Amino acid sequence: MALSGVAIAIRKDWKHKIQDYTWISDRIIETRIKVLNRNFTVMGVHAPVEGKEQDPEEFYRELQQSTDKIHKKENIILAGDFNGRIGNQPIPECIGTYGEQVTNHNGAALRDFCAINKLEITNSFYRHKDIHKFTLEARGTRSIIDYIIVNDGLKSDVEDTRVFRGSEIDSDHKLVESKFKFFTHAKHSDNKTDKTIYKKPPTFKVHLLEQDSISTLYRNRMKGKLTPLTGEINTDWLKTKEANTKSAERSIGYKNWKNRKWLRTWNDEIQLAIEEKETSYKKYLQNKTVEHYIEYKNDRAIVRKMTRRQRRDDWDKFIKTLEREIAGTQRDITGTQRDITGTQRDITGTQRDITGTQRRGFKIFKQLQLQDRDKLKIDPITKTEWKEYDGKFWNEQGIEGEKGTKKERSEVTEDNEDIIKIEELKKYLNMQETGKVAG
Repeated sequence: MALSGVAIAIRKDWKHKIQDYTWISDRIIETRIKVLNRNFTVMGVHAPVEGKEQDPEEFYRELQQSTDKIHKKENIILAGDFNGRIGNQPIPECIGTYGEQVTNHNGAALRDFCAINKLEITNSFYRHKDIHKFTLEARGTRSIIDYIIVNDGLKSDVEDTRVFRGSEIDSDHKLVESKFKFFTHAKHSDNKTDKTIYKKPPTFKVHLLEQDSISTLYRNRMKGKLTPLTGEINTDWLKTKEANTKSAERSIGYKNWKNRKWLRTWNDEIQLAIEEKETSYKKYLQNKTVEHYIEYKNDRAIVRKMTRRQRRDDWDKFIKTLEREIAGTQRDITGTQRDITGTQRDITGTQRDITGTQRRGFKIFKQLQLQDRDKLKIDPITKTEWKEYDGKFWNEQGIEGEKGTKKERSEVTEDNEDIIKIEELKKYLNMQETGKVAG
C-alpha cells in the first residue's frame, strides 16, 4: 500500500502468476504477471489533484521513466485516478469521441502522455449511458477522471469499458471495469494449477434434433433423467442442467472442432488491409452509422479475398514442393534398388565361386578316399616274392628249352612274335609309373 492510497488487488488463485512487483513512488505501483503465456505489466496510479498538490509534470515525468523501462513486447495496463478530464476531441488510436466535453490541465497532460507512448484510453471508445460513463459524482457535480489505459498489444483485445454503479465501497468514485478477450495462439502452460487457459466449450449437435426419431429419443431420455423439484432455485437448476446434459450426450453428442488452417505466409499487403479493416471497425463502434458499417464490410471483404487468394497460392506451392520431394524420393528408392540388385549379383557370384570351390574340394577329397580305399584292397607284394616268381618262371622255361638244340632254341625265340622284348618291357614299366595302366 502506497501513501497516496494506490494498490493493486489480484485474485487469490492468480497469486502464483505474479512474477514481481515494484513500488516506484507513493503515487505509482507496478506488478508483473503472466497469464496465457503472455506477460502483463499492470500499473496502479494516483495523479495529483489539479491546483492543490504537486505539479503534475513531475508525476508524468516519473511515470514516463517507469514506462520506458518496460519491454516493448510487454502488455501494459494503466489504471487508476488520473484526476484529469480529457474531453471528447478525438486523437486517432488514442482517444475516442465518447467522453465528456470538459478539459483541464491534468487532462491535457494525460492526452500528451498517451499520444507520445501510443496508449489508448479505453473509456472514450465505447458509447454508453451517462450513468455508465461518469466515474466521479460529488457535491452535485460529476466527471470522468478514472481511466483504464492499454498499449498497442492490447487494443484489439478490449471489448468494452464502462462504469458499474452497484459496487459500493463508501467512495465518491465508481467502479470502472474493462472486458478483455484473449485468444491463445501460443502453446499452453504446462502448469497444472493454471486455471486461466481458455478452452472452447463443447457444443452439441443441435441440428440433429430436427429429425423426429432423435428428438423423440431425446425427450424420452429427459423424462427418465428429470427428478421432482425441491423448491430451491439453485438445486433445481443444477439437476435440470445435469439431466439435459446427460440426455444430449447420449442422444445427439458433441461437435468435433476442426483446427483452423492458418496462412503459411504473411506479407505487408495483407497486414495493411487488416489494419484498415480494424480502423474501420473502430470507427463503426464509435459511431454506428450505415456509412461506417458499409465501409467496414467493404474492408472486411477485401481482407477475406486477399487471404483466400494467398491461401490458394500457398497450397499450390506446397503441392508442387511435395511433388518434387516425392519424385526425388522415388529416384533415391530406384537407385537404392539398383544398388541392392548389384549387391545381390555380387553375392550370387560369390556363392557360385564358393560352390565351385566346394565341388573341387569334394572331388579331391573323394579321390583321396578312393586312393585310400584302393590301397586297403591291394595286398602289397614283397621283393622276395617277385624274385621267387621270376626265378621259378625262368627255370621252367630253361627246363623246356633243354630238350632241343641251341640252334633250335634261338630259332624258336626269333620266330615267336609273342615273346616280350626289352623295349616293350621298359615301355610297360613306364606306363605303370604314370598310372595309366591298371594292375
